[in-house]
Amino acid sequence: MKLYKLVLDKDGHIVSFELYDNRTKKFNLVYEYIGDSFDVLDETTMEEILPISYDYFVPNDRGYIEIRYFYPEQGEKNL
Repeated sequence: MKLYKLVLDKDGHIVSFELYDNRTKKFNLVYEYIGDSFDVLDETTMEEILPISYDYFVPNDRGYIEIRYFYPEQGEKNL
């Protein structure tokens, strides 16, 4: 099991994601939002479509983190 710290803003955007390292006893920053968004927009209204849930995967080698967002009507976005 991995301990993580996920910070979201009021719209559900990831502000930061950190993983806890048992060896050093501290959180290590993995991702931080710096204005490089690629939001999912409704093509007709140009309003943002917010995810209804998410899931994440961290491989044993900790080489990357995959975050999957699930949207209404079977939509999905992977980071």
